[in-house]
Amino acid sequence: MKISSALKKNADTLIYFINSIEYFANKFSKVLPELYNLKVLILNIVTDVLEYHLKTSRFQHLEVLQIDYIMINTVNCMIRNSGGRLKLIFICEPEIFDHDESLTFIRTVRENCFLIEYLSPVFITSDDHIIELEHLLMTCQKLKLLILAKYNNYYLDEDITYEKRMMASGEKILNVLINSAPISLNVIGTIYDCKFSINILGKFFENWKGRPALSFITSKYGYDNEEYTKLIDKYKDNVVINEFIYSYMERIVDYFRS
Repeated sequence: MKISSALKKNADTLIYFINSIEYFANKFSKVLPELYNLKVLILNIVTDVLEYHLKTSRFQHLEVLQIDYIMINTVNCMIRNSGGRLKLIFICEPEIFDHDESLTFIRTVRENCFLIEYLSPVFITSDDHIIELEHLLMTCQKLKLLILAKYNNYYLDEDITYEKRMMASGEKILNVLINSAPISLNVIGTIYDCKFSINILGKFFENWKGRPALSFITSKYGYDNEEYTKLIDKYKDNVVINEFIYSYMERIVDYFRS
């Protein structure tokens, strides 16, 4: 109770809030929406009670939103209720229940986050998502870091192998990035069901020339053979690539948080 009272008393001046303890998540759930001047909100624990209050919170000065394990619909509400100042959005393991929720997330960021610089993850599950991603890239011209999470539908096109489906996804995503990525974007990550053929990756790097050197992160294996190594080293020497990292999801998360 004393902590809650202190938070209320200093609501006008508090700009940074972080919590990773479940006990406090419920204790602060009613007070947190009153901290209307927050610029940084980091929540490693989100309870049902806290999530209920977050949906109606209005943090008009918020610049950093970092939350673990939360429903994507709640995040969409928070973004809409923010003041358009968000520069970093990082949602670790968001709960997404259908196609429309993840599509709405991309659209919500595009419509409300013109200043966004760091964004993760953007879920891509269909061609509709890729189209919406293209619109986001053309609108959010300050974007520096983008993590894309691609999920394929295993119940469609059963004659197409998983490998081919990943390659097709990778080609579509890289084509959109070549055509629409802002000049500021210099860190790209892809996780889950996305892989790049040697030809498509070479085409992408060739078209990336003239931009800031790119750091490319992927959670998929298979880029350490001689053919890929030669290609990556070539574009490192040409200062098109800064680094090409194969990393598990946990490492990608750490890279983003750093």
